[in-house]
Amino acid sequence: PPEAKAARQLFDRVAFARGQEPKRYPNWNFHFEDQVAPYLERVHSFADLRKLDWLSLLRNLLGFELLRELDSAYPEMFTTPAGAKHRIDYCNEIPTLSAKAQEFYGVKVHPTVGKKRIPLRIELLSPAHRPIQVTTDLPGFWRGNWPLVQKEMKSQYPKHLWPDDPAEAAATLRSVKPKK
Repeated sequence: PPEAKAARQLFDRVAFARGQEPKRYPNWNFHFEDQVAPYLERVHSFADLRKLDWLSLLRNLLGFELLRELDSAYPEMFTTPAGAKHRIDYCNEIPTLSAKAQEFYGVKVHPTVGKKRIPLRIELLSPAHRPIQVTTDLPGFWRGNWPLVQKEMKSQYPKHLWPDDPAEAAATLRSVKPKK
């Protein structure tokens, strides 16, 4: 059901993990009905389906060990260097993370997921939470296109921190420069 968002996110994470490690993770796109049938014995209506705890059901299907491996290799959340937690979206071909650019200052190695170390697609946001850059190579972006983005952002958001070398700057959750 549409209201079972957490279950949908787990389903997407498992599907992505299966694409990377097909022998390790279940294929819930086929025979899913057979796998959940034992949990549906008391379901007689769409209202009953909506009341079902889909997240617990999917977690039970995975089992403790596989769920622990999934959480370790393909985490649900990413903690930025500034300390904020953001959900990783696994429904696309490349897992995507959106956060303000200032939260990634100081990053010298691009974040990855999975045993194959797949780079996250990072959508850097302005202070107004609008996309300013999408990258799978944050250190390369800092060295390359950053000066162009920095110039534009400084003109739009002059009270915010836009360092010349973001790889060496401290990550921050602050939106405005501290007063001197």
